[in-house]
Amino acid sequence: MDSGYGKWYVVLVVTMFLWATFFPGSKHLTETISPLTLSFLRYFFAVIALVPFSLARRVERADVSRLVGLGALGIAGFTFLLYSGLARSTASSSSIIVNSQAIFVAFLSPWLIKEHFTKRRIAGALVGVAGLVLVITNGESLGSIVSEEYFIGDMLLICAALAMGIYSIYMKGYVNKYGSTTATFYTMVFGLVILTLALVGYGAAPELGDLTVPQWAIAAYIGVVPTALVYIVFNYSLRIVGVVNATAFKLLMPIFAVMLSIALLSEEATVAMLVGLALVIGGIFTIQSTRH
Repeated sequence: MDSGYGKWYVVLVVTMFLWATFFPGSKHLTETISPLTLSFLRYFFAVIALVPFSLARRVERADVSRLVGLGALGIAGFTFLLYSGLARSTASSSSIIVNSQAIFVAFLSPWLIKEHFTKRRIAGALVGVAGLVLVITNGESLGSIVSEEYFIGDMLLICAALAMGIYSIYMKGYVNKYGSTTATFYTMVFGLVILTLALVGYGAAPELGDLTVPQWAIAAYIGVVPTALVYIVFNYSLRIVGVVNATAFKLLMPIFAVMLSIALLSEEATVAMLVGLALVIGGIFTIQSTRH
């Protein structure tokens, strides 16, 4: 193993671990803070942290309206659905479901941007879907769980993953044009503006004044570390170790998230969830391996 690569592989493992802390930390906050307020706080701190890395390049005026739309879908919409689902589900299930977005990308890309279907990609997507079904149902029949609160939460998380999948598909062109950090930063800014307007419009802004110091600290950590810092380090690692190697490490994130949720929140990992996790990871790995 190349020594330089070896150091970066360690960095990537640590990065995925830090990324995984988002789920137990956020689950803890959803017990006392509304999804809308949490969504605002996440990107308020993330945007501040990303400013020094993102203002060197401006986007063209012709692209602003579409980036606003992507910010509404992939930042404001995604995060609100994520926190709404997380409040009703477990951190373990949430980490698995939300990180299944590659499965939705595999299904939707041929229809939205005319990417070619391959048998391997279809197989990977179907395996991933089977894993999601296991995670959501926990091995029980669908009819017995549809009225359960966690099932509603899991469906919201599926919608969040779908929103992020569509966002990722349409972001490709802007990432190629402006670079990943710049393109994502502007959608974050536009998403934050939308969340701010929603926070004021729905009268949720006063909730900010009721937050305790520990809640502010956790919210700031979530916005700065598993949202902004992790993003910067991961994007930089793409240049060092390559897209294929770096992307493979993302499969560690839901594993770490499940482990942290068990350790910090005393959540239970059922056999069905672990099998589902393995299927989702296997499906995503199969999908990603078809791109190269």
